[in-house]
Amino acid sequence: MCPTTDRQSRIARKRRSFASLCVFAAMLPAIAHAFPERPIRLVVPFPPGGPADMSVRIIQRHIASELGQPLVLDYKPGAGGTIGIQSVSSATADGYTLVLAATNNLVIDPYLNKTRAADPLQAFLPLIKIAEVPAVLFTNSQSASTWIALKAAAQKSGKPLYFGSTGVGTTTHLSSILLAKSAGIPITHVPYRGAQPATQALMGNEVQLYMGAYGPNAPQVTAGRLIPLGVSASQRIPELPNIPTLKEAGIPDVLANNWFVVAAPAATPQPVADRIVKAFSHAISAPDVRAKYANQGIVPSGQTGTKLQKELQSESQKWKALITTEKIEVNE
Repeated sequence: MCPTTDRQSRIARKRRSFASLCVFAAMLPAIAHAFPERPIRLVVPFPPGGPADMSVRIIQRHIASELGQPLVLDYKPGAGGTIGIQSVSSATADGYTLVLAATNNLVIDPYLNKTRAADPLQAFLPLIKIAEVPAVLFTNSQSASTWIALKAAAQKSGKPLYFGSTGVGTTTHLSSILLAKSAGIPITHVPYRGAQPATQALMGNEVQLYMGAYGPNAPQVTAGRLIPLGVSASQRIPELPNIPTLKEAGIPDVLANNWFVVAAPAATPQPVADRIVKAFSHAISAPDVRAKYANQGIVPSGQTGTKLQKELQSESQKWKALITTEKIEVNE
């Protein structure tokens, strides 16, 4: 083949590739307009009944109304949410498979589990932060009524307090480690497969401490089976006026709040992503949703786009520094 013919062939291939890209770009508005044409599956990597479940169940009907298709919740709990997260990372990037990622799934796990190849912030497209859940430190009625009394009893007995968490590598796990370091008392971490089994363990006195959302545990608090020791906030939360802040309760301010982000596989077309974001934004702005969130101790967010990306990167660096400085490792 002569040089001229070869050059013409390369030019022709480039033109065909460019033409294909143009056709795809022209199709994107049509894709977004048609989306969704079938139900959307949202993987919830935690068990039913916990704050993750409540944060999406409350808006589920609104999302279906906004998109004209059902939002199907698919529960895949285990390993602090890792099982569910990994099941979505390899899903087709068409907007029909999403995941509800918690704090640890996106910005903590990479530093605790160095054998995990994929960086969640690279493998996923974070779409919208739907909610934040202020952390409440609970004990049970068999232990003590205040942190000061619980700590004093632990110091006198010389026995460790058992701290139940929602799984290895979660914010509840890290908070148990940091609380032990700050309080100067032995605390043993006990992981469970989500919030509900951890709460059950607390009520059964298998553990004496658990950190989680107030809403799902409100009936147990009212019944006197669970005792809220303090809430991780700079001031008392209006929805929880009777729960002291950690500082007021004499608890070291090391407990981390949790948040939930709806994410899609990284290659999801932007028009489809925008359609999903719009639906969730409208849903969490609905007055009845905000009222139900408040009753559950959940704070609506709505953070999206570049601001959300920057916030996640900042959170990631914060946890990286903390985990490195404290030499926190996952050995379980």
